[in-house]
Amino acid sequence: MKGMLTIFKKELARFFGDKRMAFTAILLPGILIYILYSFMGSTMMDTFEADVTLTPTVAVTQVPASLKDGMEQFCTLLPVADAQEAQEQVASENANAALLFPADFDAQVSAYEPGQGQAPVVELYFNTSSADSQPAYNGLLAMLNTYESSLANKFDIAEIDAAPEEAEASQFFAMMLPMLLTMFLFSACMSVAPESIAGEKERGTIATLLITPISRSNIALGKIMALSLIALLSGASSTLGTILSMPKLIGTELGGDIYGVQEYLMLAAVIFSTVLLLITLISVISAFAKTVKEATTMVMPVMILVMFLGIMAMSGSLAAESSALFLI
Repeated sequence: MKGMLTIFKKELARFFGDKRMAFTAILLPGILIYILYSFMGSTMMDTFEADVTLTPTVAVTQVPASLKDGMEQFCTLLPVADAQEAQEQVASENANAALLFPADFDAQVSAYEPGQGQAPVVELYFNTSSADSQPAYNGLLAMLNTYESSLANKFDIAEIDAAPEEAEASQFFAMMLPMLLTMFLFSACMSVAPESIAGEKERGTIATLLITPISRSNIALGKIMALSLIALLSGASSTLGTILSMPKLIGTELGGDIYGVQEYLMLAAVIFSTVLLLITLISVISAFAKTVKEATTMVMPVMILVMFLGIMAMSGSLAAESSALFLI
């Protein structure tokens, strides 16, 4: 017991004697996780919450006199020629929803007797990929249900999703891919940078390297470029696996309508610049560490920061609010 307590005290003294390591390992993760999760919650709410101050725009055909006044108080009417144009307006988000009434709707409703023949059908178009379409859909559906009940169910409502086939898949990619990419790239950088910098210090080989007739800037740049290439290859492998598996994951085929050649080239530029940034950050932090283990501990807050930036990309409003935030 005495020997065990001696070792126990020694380890605690070693750990808490290094204030930098104690702060990084104990306090900083909790602080950053609190900030990360708090921001994640507000970001999710902002992303999926519709603008309640928005007056919906509804594409319509042949609005009956019995509903026109009520609809004009609720929304802005956008007359369209037919169902195809209405669907296009909702799919392109020029309209938040669409209502298509049959010709002489009021007359058909008056003449129809429940249980005898086909009831008049009102087509309600909405867009599941648009947050602002949901309140318009809910308001119109509630209004139609109320009016239908007052008429003793003399017409039917056909609900049609006008979202493009690739809209859900592209929205999923836009939200998830930045976070997945940054995590994969960070993992790749973490696997090579601390060992190359702190590992050489721990083994003592960095001293031999520093006395060679090579400038320190060349040593630093050489290491960063080599580490970047290794991390890029690892990150590219993870990225390729993610892109190829996502269509199966979300149950859709990955077509050119989601990502084209230009998008893949831009994605490659983002990956390359992100790898350079992460490798440089981890290398600088590793240069202050004495061992690989210490370097790994000191780099952990950077991982939380990387997750934070990946989650920021889930908010589609950043691009509209601030170009600087979107660039970051």
